[in-house]
Amino acid sequence: MMIIFTLLLVCMGSLLWIKYVQSKQIGELKAKTDFAVTADNLIKIEFNVDNDLGKIADNFNALGSKYAVQKEQVMHLGSLTEKHDELSGKLKTIESSISQITLITDIGKDITSSLDLNDILSKVFKYVYSSMVADEVHILIEKNNEKYYYVLKPKSISQVKDQPWLSDIDNVLNWAFTNNKDLILQDARNDFEQYVFKRIVLFDRREAASVMSIPFGFNTKQTGSIAVFNTKQQAIDKYHLDFIKSLASYIAVAIDNSNLFEQLDDEKKKSDGLLLNILPEEIAVELKKKGKVQSKQYENVTVLFTDFVNFTGISAQMTPTELVQEIHQNFTVFDAIMEKYELEKIKTIGDAYLAVCGLPNETDDHAKRVVKAAIDICNYMDSHKGKFQIRVGINTGPVVAGIVGVKKYAYDIWGDTVNMASRMESSSEPGKINISASTYELVKDEFACSYRGKINAKNKGEVDMWFVNRI
Repeated sequence: MMIIFTLLLVCMGSLLWIKYVQSKQIGELKAKTDFAVTADNLIKIEFNVDNDLGKIADNFNALGSKYAVQKEQVMHLGSLTEKHDELSGKLKTIESSISQITLITDIGKDITSSLDLNDILSKVFKYVYSSMVADEVHILIEKNNEKYYYVLKPKSISQVKDQPWLSDIDNVLNWAFTNNKDLILQDARNDFEQYVFKRIVLFDRREAASVMSIPFGFNTKQTGSIAVFNTKQQAIDKYHLDFIKSLASYIAVAIDNSNLFEQLDDEKKKSDGLLLNILPEEIAVELKKKGKVQSKQYENVTVLFTDFVNFTGISAQMTPTELVQEIHQNFTVFDAIMEKYELEKIKTIGDAYLAVCGLPNETDDHAKRVVKAAIDICNYMDSHKGKFQIRVGINTGPVVAGIVGVKKYAYDIWGDTVNMASRMESSSEPGKINISASTYELVKDEFACSYRGKINAKNKGEVDMWFVNRI
């Protein structure tokens, strides 16, 4: 019995010891797993026990490894998400910037597409007004060292002159232009002294509450400034400032283009004026368009020739300066008479003056116009009482007109009609208007004429001639 009892006691002690060891191992495993779970990163637990608790520890470590992998993946995914959000934000900013740049570029193209200053200013106000509901926009433009001021409103664009504030340094346009700096006031009624010493008012005398003035220039040269006024406070933000500064660059380019075009147009007008002093308008247009002029036959025109009597003898008694002055004075009056009766001056040859009526624009009263012009010429020479007397000859008939050569263009007329007009002049007398039979038939009902009979004309034989009675 004692042996059995002793064996039972040993078995019970062994069981109690095993339970004690297991309990201690379980506690150790629990402590290690608790620590591993509460740590920032899951820790591998060291638990080398060859039993179910060891297997549990191994399973825990395996699960922890999977967790670590998943956590790393989650962290990586989170990082990607953050980067995606960051990139999405940047993309939206870029898209917004591109949209603004595209808008400004389209506006700039529209403004710079015009060469007319009023049209440019009208477009400027339209875009500024749509951007920030400006009450007024003022523009200063410097050209040829002169300043020009413009006030832009919803329904009007006007150049401002003779206003005392134009030369005032407290004019915000002048301040921005002179200092080459931006002027921005969100509460102009109280903060105006930051820049100027007078309250800022609109052209219609309302007081400005928000003001922005930006200088602009082209090719490093400052050419003007733009000012935007609003009667409400806090009406300007960063977008408006960036918009106006970007717009100012296009305004500078557009105005420079407009100035260049204006200069080009002025030069073109001068060039056209010089060309029209040499050629009839119709011929000048044809020459510019085609580079040449086709000679043309005119069947019925009237030619006028004048010449000074005893020019060689009288001119020998005058200085060259006196001679040129006398001829210039007379021919200047003749030119005015030609313009009055719409005759076409052809040329002067020394002291001779040649003109024609009926070309290039044909007219039925060409002979009468020429006679009227001749009477005015003779009346002027009588009243002028200069050094010379004049002879006038007129003939009517067909001529050929055109331009010859390629340098120093000269419009001229040819034909027997021109030669006969010259014979009429040389066969005339001082202060007289000698006309041929062809001219007489066209003017006899309006002008009294005296028949001279048949007069010998050089290389023409006996020719009927008439004097026009000026009185």
